[in-house]
Amino acid sequence: MSHAISGASTGAAPAPRAARRAQEAWLYRVIVIGLLVAVVMAPVGLIIYQSFLDGAFFYPASKLSLDAYAFVLADPSFYEALWNTTIIAVGMVAVSVPLGAVLAFLLTRTDIRFRRTLEILVLAPMFISSIVLGFGYTVSVGPTGFVSLWARSLFGFVPWNVYSLSGIVAVAGLSHVPHVYLYVSAAMRNLPSDLEEAARTAGAGVARVLIDVTLPMVLPSLIFAGSLCLLLGFEMFGVPLVLGDPNGILVLTTYIYKLTTLFGVPTYQLMAVVAVALILITLPLIWETMRTVLVFVTIGMLSGFALPYVLFERMPQKHADLILSYYYFVAFRERNWGYAAAIVVGIFVVTFVASALAYRFLDRDTVQY
Repeated sequence: MSHAISGASTGAAPAPRAARRAQEAWLYRVIVIGLLVAVVMAPVGLIIYQSFLDGAFFYPASKLSLDAYAFVLADPSFYEALWNTTIIAVGMVAVSVPLGAVLAFLLTRTDIRFRRTLEILVLAPMFISSIVLGFGYTVSVGPTGFVSLWARSLFGFVPWNVYSLSGIVAVAGLSHVPHVYLYVSAAMRNLPSDLEEAARTAGAGVARVLIDVTLPMVLPSLIFAGSLCLLLGFEMFGVPLVLGDPNGILVLTTYIYKLTTLFGVPTYQLMAVVAVALILITLPLIWETMRTVLVFVTIGMLSGFALPYVLFERMPQKHADLILSYYYFVAFRERNWGYAAAIVVGIFVVTFVASALAYRFLDRDTVQY
């Protein structure tokens, strides 16, 4: 009898333990979600609140008002910036998604030579700041770039203008090819090779296999990568600042920056209105790409420029200077191209090593034919 009672009590013991673990897991989830909401939603809530004030939120005299909305919505520059931002974001997707998909196919599903080296080079732009990329395109295909001078000597004119809307779209699209490549190549590496091998056996060429077999199977990854590039296009700051500012091309992010000096003093309420517009535009895209936000936050730490530049660019003592904001000052303010090029070399070495490490951790066997 005692054995029976003991056995019954032993069998009943796991139930309270399982219930306790479930409660601990629930508490952990609540704490984590609460912290995330506090960290993410608190600034967003403050921005929304600031947009309904007539002054800075920390001024005691500030009161509720819709004057900031009335000013921004009546400003033609806002609609110009919104239109330019939309063109750049959509054009970025049109450039980066096809190129990223083709590169992913060539480097994961074929036996192309120097595949390892090419993959590192494809990933490298993702770790390089847009300011560095903008400088590189300026000194190569800018009005006095060495490629432009060669084209002028050959054709008598330069057939492109990097300081135009199309130039910004091209540079931004090329710089975001690695984002598409990462998603699509990961999907392609997991594909079974049966259908591709059957198509090749039936006489289909590599291009036909790509279009009719491989791409339809990775269509969800293509859509996801395109959504991410569209989101990044709306919040991009560095490339439009470097390539668009000389010709007065505004996007929403540079328009926010221009509002800081519109009246000689920071106009927080006007900037908050434009930030609310950006939030409303990008919120659906952010919802779809939330699963990989941490990955790109980590990558963004290596190439961050916009936030330190906007916050500390006008401080007399720039105690918060980062290497990229210092580089922008040297290259585009002091025009010290030699020193700026030396900084670029150092940044490139660091990013090349980071790309090599990323490739090392992402490397898998590939099906080749």
